[in-house]
Amino acid sequence: MARIIACVGLLVFATICSSAPREKLYQNVGKVNIEVHTVESIQEFQQKHAMLKLTPLARVAAPGLDTHTASSDGQSDGIQAQNKVNYVIGARINGDRLVAQDGVSDVYPTLQDVQVDLQYPAPDAEPGSGAIITYVEISVAQSSDIGNAWISEGGIGQRNMKIVLEIGSTSYFSLVANIYGY
Repeated sequence: MARIIACVGLLVFATICSSAPREKLYQNVGKVNIEVHTVESIQEFQQKHAMLKLTPLARVAAPGLDTHTASSDGQSDGIQAQNKVNYVIGARINGDRLVAQDGVSDVYPTLQDVQVDLQYPAPDAEPGSGAIITYVEISVAQSSDIGNAWISEGGIGQRNMKIVLEIGSTSYFSLVANIYGY
């Protein structure tokens, strides 16, 4: 009975949080501009921007949730395994805080190569208005384990940053970007 009450309480809490306006959940936290594109080839961005100096983010394996299960007759239930990866750069320092947070997810009927462009501060922000960036963490759940992330402009110790994230051969992804600074 206690489990049922706890589950109902969690469900009510999740419903309230998901129905709350996004601005209310992240008061005093800026936004990250996020654009998602499917691409013909995972190398397409690199070829188009061969002269651009890209700084890689460290790829850190996150504890994954394998949702692929088999039924009692040994047949797959058709649910794909979930891979979780964190991309990080910089370090948290005393006095920094979460200055921007945003997320995006998408589902595709067939496997796709996806490029996600992230920009802080958002393009409509006043020039020089961003916080000095100390640490970035991008958490990604996806159906494949193929991907990389690079800084293409700005960076740690600066007030702006553009990040290109590539996800290869995936049927879905979900990401949350957290940017810390002072």
